Amino acid sequence: MGNTVKGILAAILFLLNSQISLAQFYSTGSDPARLKWSEIKTERYYIIYPAEADSLARRYAILLERSADAVNSPLRAKPRKLPVVLHPYNVYSNGLVSWAPRRMELYTLPPSFGSYSMNWEKQLVLHEGRHVAQMTMFERGIFKPLSWLIGEQAVGIGAGLYINKWALEGDAVLSETANSSSGRGRSTSHLLYFKAAFLDGDFRNIQKWAFGSYKNYTPNEYSLGYLLLSGMAFRSGNRQLMGDVMTTLVDEFYNPSGSTRAYRRASGLSVSENLEATKSFMTNQWRREDSLRAPFTYKHHITPNSTDYVSFSAPMVDSKGVIYAVKTDLDEAARLVRINENGDEETLLFMGSLNGEPVLSNGKIYWSEKIPSLRWEHESFAEIFEYDINRGNTRKLTKRAIYMNPSLSEDGAIMAVAEYHPSGGSSLVLLDMDGFLIAKKSKAPENGQIKESAFVDGVVFATVITERGMGLYSFDSDTGVWRVEIDNQHQTMESLTSMDGNLIFSSDLDGTDNIYQYDPKARFSRRLTSASLAAKSPQFCRARGTIIYSDYTKNGFKIAEAPLDSLRWEPANFSKPFRHTLAEELSLQSGFNIDTVSLSESKMFNSQPYRRGLHLFRIHSWTPLYVNTDILNNISYENFYNVVSPGASIYTQNSLGTAEGMLGYSYHGGFHSGHMRFAYRGFYPVFEFRADLNDRDKQRITLVAGDLFNPEMVADTVKGSSYLSASLLTYFPLNLSSGGWSRGLIPKLNWRYSNDSYYSFREGRYQDYQHITVGLQYYQVQRMALRNLFPKWGFGANLQFNMMPFAGENFGSTLYFNAYGYLPGLMKNHGIRLSFAYQRQMYEGKRYLMRNLASSPRGYAAHYSINYTSLFTDYAIPINLGDLTVSWLIYLKRARVIPFFDWAYSRGMNDSRHLYSGGSDLLFDFNIFNIPLPLTAGVRFIRTGESRNIFQFIFTTPLI
Repeated sequence: MGNTVKGILAAILFLLNSQISLAQFYSTGSDPARLKWSEIKTERYYIIYPAEADSLARRYAILLERSADAVNSPLRAKPRKLPVVLHPYNVYSNGLVSWAPRRMELYTLPPSFGSYSMNWEKQLVLHEGRHVAQMTMFERGIFKPLSWLIGEQAVGIGAGLYINKWALEGDAVLSETANSSSGRGRSTSHLLYFKAAFLDGDFRNIQKWAFGSYKNYTPNEYSLGYLLLSGMAFRSGNRQLMGDVMTTLVDEFYNPSGSTRAYRRASGLSVSENLEATKSFMTNQWRREDSLRAPFTYKHHITPNSTDYVSFSAPMVDSKGVIYAVKTDLDEAARLVRINENGDEETLLFMGSLNGEPVLSNGKIYWSEKIPSLRWEHESFAEIFEYDINRGNTRKLTKRAIYMNPSLSEDGAIMAVAEYHPSGGSSLVLLDMDGFLIAKKSKAPENGQIKESAFVDGVVFATVITERGMGLYSFDSDTGVWRVEIDNQHQTMESLTSMDGNLIFSSDLDGTDNIYQYDPKARFSRRLTSASLAAKSPQFCRARGTIIYSDYTKNGFKIAEAPLDSLRWEPANFSKPFRHTLAEELSLQSGFNIDTVSLSESKMFNSQPYRRGLHLFRIHSWTPLYVNTDILNNISYENFYNVVSPGASIYTQNSLGTAEGMLGYSYHGGFHSGHMRFAYRGFYPVFEFRADLNDRDKQRITLVAGDLFNPEMVADTVKGSSYLSASLLTYFPLNLSSGGWSRGLIPKLNWRYSNDSYYSFREGRYQDYQHITVGLQYYQVQRMALRNLFPKWGFGANLQFNMMPFAGENFGSTLYFNAYGYLPGLMKNHGIRLSFAYQRQMYEGKRYLMRNLASSPRGYAAHYSINYTSLFTDYAIPINLGDLTVSWLIYLKRARVIPFFDWAYSRGMNDSRHLYSGGSDLLFDFNIFNIPLPLTAGVRFIRTGESRNIFQFIFTTPLI
């Protein structure tokens, strides 16, 4: 028993390191093959980008160079020259820094909604630039000689094991806040949930905030990290706090208490002590601010308050006062609901990934939704959809467009959208709803980013982000002239809509999201609400004489209603915004502001063509061992010894993420073996080649006797003759996802070869094995919510035809079909999975059977059948463990109980056989040793029809 426990612990610790390393070896996807690429070399960066985005690339070049010293200096980091890859065709606005291979990737189309008043390029540069500095800190100390041993993956292992993600992301948010006039640290919504929780007395420990919960809503690591680190920096006055923390972590890598020592040395307190201090400071500050804002606006919640986290956003009101909204919670995917005056709701449809708030006009709801390219992961679109409330049907109005934040004129005849250009900049597009043709198009003022728009008495008003922040502009569609209504500043203005010739919207001008009115004729602003937490997304309801809006509570946004005579109507001055104490102190400590950087020097950089063929291979890591990732991806304790062997591996991946490969050598069982993997994703079809040489001696196989379930074949080993196996797989990963459903179609063709041979009686000689498999796979599953173990609804099918060319009378062919479906269980978050398989081998006139393509019931080995039918059932039950914390050793979030029953009917030539097994998985979701990598481990019990009892150890992470 002792050795078993030690073995399991060793397996876990090894897999932690292996999976953190392998997580670095991933491609985010591929850009369209049609693109021509260019490169700009600066002092610190190689900027790689599609040629169409040349001016945008030059802008990034100057911003990256000019901000580098300010971003790096708090960590005392000196990064080496780094590739930066721009992806300008992807509407999923984001960025990442990865080490193995070391690179920065920037998704340059800006976010179309949310509390951002900052230029996207500046925010990306400050945020992702800080990640580069952070990762560079793990190129020193013990990790420098470790990198000689294993390459760039050493940095990934160091960052993955020694520092929490909240610290990395919080420090990056701190960078964008300290080094600009904006940043998420100045966004009220960024710490909104913490304000609600602290004022409500919800004081959790650091593990519950850092590692999340299936019981309670938890903000992301960006918010937690900024909350903690900004408080540490403010109290300690240590501008180089994170640099000191990371230096101690690296220097004392051997110290189990290194994290506590690092934070205490840098800030004077441990992380837990800092959390307590921050809770006290922020709670008192928020209470003081609330006392100054009181009394709060009277309102009535239409949707009931709940004990669980349930949020209603983007309320819309029709002429009869019926309310529509987008509902999100922890149990189901986002959906459009209709709410009556009693708060009762009806689900209309599930929503996809939105690019802003839906709008209602003339009985129809319109929205912009992110739609992936059919093939390319780094190409996606923002398409306009229409939902007819009366008919209950949905249709897509655009094709391959990038249209954000639709708004409708008062009569519903014209739609305004913000169009984002991959080359940079944006335009206001007016679409005639009769035919959906472009009626007018105008570039944004100052080449800025148009976010939202609204019509007031036929005039279009839009928020625009420029170099100077966010402003409110009006657009004269007759003359094409833009006019400033509210000058650019650094507070947010969002959810624009009209109310009796005026504009109403939400803004965090006074430090809390409230509702404001702008009078275009008087050019005067008023604050309408005083919310304790947040009032957003206002809608004027003429039928009720009220304003409907989303009012924030600790358990999410609720639909609220406020009579017009209860509103404040106080003058508002956007030239005098709220000043965030912590953010302003951070900026004073920095002494650098990216908003002052001159971009006039961007033309000084020379560009040149980037030849993809010359950059196909980029060796980034190696290991003095051979790791069999195929087994690692399906690890169980019983096969753990096969995962790693003495040997060596070399890994390559190009900067564009389209080509990746591995060369390996292993020694096991007396065999010196060679291994090769290579995948290329730069063409429309994906190609994957693999080969293994000398894992064993080759074999010659002859059929002797036996039944058709377990044919007796003699395998003669040919001593000294190396076994060779190879395969070439090509497939088309077609993405058809939309509307809250993940859909895909995957045609594939696979060739497999091995020099194991079978005896052909007709030919009188041995022939090598060759297989050709043609397949078609389709899946359609509803997107999962946090608490789901299985998708609530979904299905898929897989059809394969396997044949052995040149096999003559020896082998036939196999037809295989599998279908599966997901259904909701008896209780909330329970799930059912049903899987059916049918297989037939065309065996007539043949001598050998091929091994089944269909899976055997759990507990049975793969076998041979002519006809095979199976039905597998799983029932998933999540069990809340109350977020149990045992010091720093373990944090238990949830248990999963998944009972199952498998049945199969296998028919041979002269008889048939029933196979069945039942049992259950008992799994636990947890974190250990304060390491952020989430783990799932447990046991599987199987009892077969022959009364055999089998126990298996299961270990997985989301990374594999």
